[in-house]
Parts: sequence; structure tokens; C-alpha cells
Amino acid sequence: MKELYKTFQEITPDCLESIHEELKQRKDEQFMIEMTKKKRQRYYMIPVVIVSMVICLFILWPTTSKIYATVALDVNPSVELDIDDQHMIQKVKANNDDGQKIIGDMKLKGVDLEVGMNALIGSMLKEGYISELKNSLLISVTGDHQKENEVLRKELSDEIDQLLKNHHIDGSVVSLALEDDENIDALASKYHISTGKAQLIKSLIAKNTQYTFEELKDLSVNELNILLSRYDVDTNKTGEASQKGYIGKDKATQIAYQDAKVSQPTLKEIELDYEKGVMVYEIEFIKDEIEYEYDIDAQSGQILKRDKKEKHHQTTTSSSNISEAQAKELVLNHAQVKNVQNYQLKKDKDDGILEYEIEFVSGKYLYEYKVDASHGKILESEKKYVGEVKLSESEAKQIALNHAKVSSHDTKDMDIELKKNYYEVSFEVRNDEYEYHIDASTGNILSHHKERD
Repeated sequence: MKELYKTFQEITPDCLESIHEELKQRKDEQFMIEMTKKKRQRYYMIPVVIVSMVICLFILWPTTSKIYATVALDVNPSVELDIDDQHMIQKVKANNDDGQKIIGDMKLKGVDLEVGMNALIGSMLKEGYISELKNSLLISVTGDHQKENEVLRKELSDEIDQLLKNHHIDGSVVSLALEDDENIDALASKYHISTGKAQLIKSLIAKNTQYTFEELKDLSVNELNILLSRYDVDTNKTGEASQKGYIGKDKATQIAYQDAKVSQPTLKEIELDYEKGVMVYEIEFIKDEIEYEYDIDAQSGQILKRDKKEKHHQTTTSSSNISEAQAKELVLNHAQVKNVQNYQLKKDKDDGILEYEIEFVSGKYLYEYKVDASHGKILESEKKYVGEVKLSESEAKQIALNHAKVSSHDTKDMDIELKKNYYEVSFEVRNDEYEYHIDASTGNILSHHKERD
């Protein structure tokens, strides 16, 4: 209003005193002068009123800037910034609670993008979301102007990389320039993540179909960055993801060798990967014609899986197969356990030789064995961490059937598998496919899915 008043003062002539003086000198014409002056004043005020209206409209009319692009910053905190064509921030959105935490009480609307990004990264550094242990960030630019977005992506990547170096962190900045994609947008909206992170996850699933969006969505950008290198996904990035938060490959192989009771084996492969909710070192090595496979928890060093396979079977003069009871005793002695649950034995033939496939749970581990029935020799053994198991397979099966409101007689292709902490139950009823995840400890339904075949 002060600006409006000032404008009025500037455009209105200051002639009140001169008018009064003239009226005194021309008393006889006072009536005519009044009429004339009023008439002139009325005509004179018309442009004044118009100008005033224009000024009011200019001041009061809501000013909106067209959104030119969206820039997303992901670490584990995820924040999206809508910017105009002058790279000024018009809207700030937090995709998760961590994102809201780093925004705090900062007022970023109307702030230059570079200044806003520096403020957000400074907040992440302060809160410990970025460090030498977790040095990866994801920058994605989304919008219709692909060429300009690519230029902005490169500029932001270089600036952030230098900013991290100024804080003595050897960072790894992954950056993407994306066109609008309804499928990616839908995934980002469903899982409350940025479109850039959704695109990264989609690229990883294309490389490893065992992954699911559900399990990868909660990974940090640093963990996703490790997997990008593992599967050689083509991305724009600086530096390499930090692995300083893990025990390291040397320590992992030492744990595996000690457990297998071997020395100086031939190491075939060791890779850092993600499996069943944790980052693991996958290790393969050979000793005395025996192949070993281990999964070692990358943070704790706990053995999550062990598998041993004989490359060549030794022959014996035994002419009869061992019994199922003898096979059970053999594997329990090998596992060094007594109390077991969910014990199962299946018979199979490989090249005409009878084999026992045995599976059971003891403590918080699932044991799987393959035994040569003719020789009484363990061909394969595997031990997997599955957590506390109080539910049997049949109980998990019944929970799923009850929820689906079908009977076992109506189903086909029933499959039940114990995963980490839960049973995966799948079956078909006519043209419908069902899949359930049942908590192995409580019996709660963690997720369920029905799909028309």
C-alpha cells in the first residue's frame, strides 16, 4: 500500500493553493468556475483512476512461475525441488521423513537452486547422512527440456562433487537426466521415492530379475551405487561408492575358510551383493575337488549361507541304499543339532542313482541337504539364517488358504518356501494366481497378491 500511495502522489499535481487564490480574485464567476473546475477535475480523474486500477491489479494479482524442471536429491533423505526457467526454487517436497528432517525450517522457495542445494547438502552432512562410510548421492533432473536438463545435470554433479571434496569427503555422485515417464512416475508415487531412484531400481531389476522393487526401495543410494558397479549398470557418476562400513573382502573370505576348515583354497569369486534384506559377500572357492559357496553378512560377518558340492563322487562296494532313518541321522550329526522342526525328506533320482533331499529347521537356521542314498555320502549341504520360526509349513499354508477363502482341493501348483523370517506361499485357483508372505514367527500376513493369469 505504501508503494501505491507513493505512486498516487507522483502522478497527482499539487495545485490546490493556486486554485483557491484564483477563486478569491474572481468572486463573481465563482459558480461558473466551480462548475468548470469540477468538470475538468472529473475528466482529469479518469486516467488517474485507470492508472490506479492497473497498479492495484499488478500488486494484488497472484504471480506464478511456470515449473521448468524438477531436481531431486537422494541419499536416503529424498527431496524434490521444482524450479523455473531461471533456476529459482518454486516448490520444495520431502519424499520421506528423513527428507523432512534435513529441510527443517529452511525457507527455500524463491531461492537460487545452487544456494538451495548447498544448504540441503550442508544439512545432510551435519546430520550424518553423508560421510566417508556413506559417500553416495543421486541427482536427477526431470522435465520436458532434455537438452537443457542434461546441461543442468552435469553442472550440479560437478558442483556437488567439489562441495564434498571441500568437506574432505571423496564422494560418488550418481546423476540422471530423465524425460517424463508415466510408469516411472507411478512407481515413484507408490513407494514415496524420487523418479530418479525409481529409475535406478528399475535398471538394477533389469540386470538381476531376482530383485524386486519392494526390497530395493528402502536401500540407501550408497547401497544402490554398490549394486550399480556389481552389475555394470550404465550411469553418469563420479567416484566409487564407499564400502568402508563393511568388514571387507579379506575378512569375509577368512571367515568362510575357517568355517570350511580349509587352507589356501582356490578362490573363484567374491562379490558384494544384496540378498534377502542384507548386503552380503558372496564367496565361491574350491578345495580338493569340493566347491564351496558362502554368503557372509557384510556388516556383522555372520554366516548366512553355506553350501558344499562334491565335484566327483567316490564309489564304494556297498550294494544297498541307506534307509531314510540313516540319512536323517547322517545329516543331523553333520549339522551338529538334535532338536529340529519342519523336517522333510524327498526322494529323487539323478542318473539312476537315488538321492535324499532333506530340509529342516533348527534354532534360527534352515538346513538343506542332498544325500547319495547308495553310498551314504553328503553331496550338498546348505545352512541359511531365517530368524525365529514358530510356524510350520502346513500352518502357513492354511493361513493363506483361509485368507483366500479357498480349500486345498481347489488349488494347484502349491509351493511353500521358507525365506528369511517368512514363508512364501504360492498357488493357483482356476485362472487366479495367489502369493502370500506369512511371518514365520507370528503367523501374520505380511503381504498378499492375487493376479489373473
